[in-house]
Amino acid sequence: MDLGENQGGISFITKYMKGNKIKTLVNDSIKCECLPGYHGNDCSLPEVIWRAFIAYRQETVIHKRKGNMRRIIHMFTINHQADIPLAVIKINELYDTVDLFIVTESNRTQYGNTKPFYFKKKLDEGLCREKQDKILYTPINKGWKDNTLSQVVWEKSRKIIKNLRDDDLFIYLDSSEIPNIKALLFFKLYDGFALPFQFRMKWNVYGYFYQHPEKTKQITTGVTAQMLDDIYKSNQDSTPNGGGLVIGDLNHYGGWLCEFCYDAKVILRIIQTSEKFASLLPSRNKVMDVKYVEEFIGNGLYVDGKTALIKKSEESDTYFAPAFATQQYWKFDFLLINFYNKIDYN
Repeated sequence: MDLGENQGGISFITKYMKGNKIKTLVNDSIKCECLPGYHGNDCSLPEVIWRAFIAYRQETVIHKRKGNMRRIIHMFTINHQADIPLAVIKINELYDTVDLFIVTESNRTQYGNTKPFYFKKKLDEGLCREKQDKILYTPINKGWKDNTLSQVVWEKSRKIIKNLRDDDLFIYLDSSEIPNIKALLFFKLYDGFALPFQFRMKWNVYGYFYQHPEKTKQITTGVTAQMLDDIYKSNQDSTPNGGGLVIGDLNHYGGWLCEFCYDAKVILRIIQTSEKFASLLPSRNKVMDVKYVEEFIGNGLYVDGKTALIKKSEESDTYFAPAFATQQYWKFDFLLINFYNKIDYN
């Protein structure tokens, strides 16, 4: 699959540099008056990036790339059928910015049981038909360990990708994690930022209508293709932690993490079979069934049955949900509206 040269057409750059309100002549030079939410001499730094550099507190000199824009490769995994709606949102939200989506899926669960290639079937049926030119579907015909999956898929995909450059950016996230597109646009156009970078994402639960009281989760994700090759050659288990920019804060998020954003039946299966959540479950004396999970969602409680979630709405939250989800409200209403809501009626 050819990544293309991505030489940076005028339409793309114009789309990104939309923070200009008016240009004025000051001391024989052009100065831009920025719209709210944009900063920099040419108003091309969105708020989430501007704040990241302020918080970084280390001397950094960024400059616009000369010639080609940096390409972005984004890899994520489909673990079960319920991941597909979030994957669709991700692909459509980021399509104009990401140069290649590596989507991996196994025909076995993490417990070794066989399962269909759900996403492959949907692609064959026409899912994201107009976006498939940027999707590299990479099936895994056996199970994996979480700390080796990215290496297995990267090495397999690398044999297919043509004209890869050392400074191409590789971002590995879960299907439920959607980065801020404005941040990705910055990485395409600028050099000088420290790697690996991290996203501080808004922590949603059950849907975009609830936020966890801890509000965010920080995820290390961004490295260059060269860094990734070096990591795997040295037999490291994963990408290095920390050291670079943290994109996002408590007011301007680096993206969205939507945890347990599935049907109640799927949530029940996950929390009953995952060691990760076993210690969080409420009293073993209570019957854990679908109705019990629906009670959690309706009453705004986390899966531990104790932690109260924060109710969110599109009207009051600038970062309510990824733009594509709200634009396609009728398709993704189950992620935007709490159909089990009891809070407003108690």
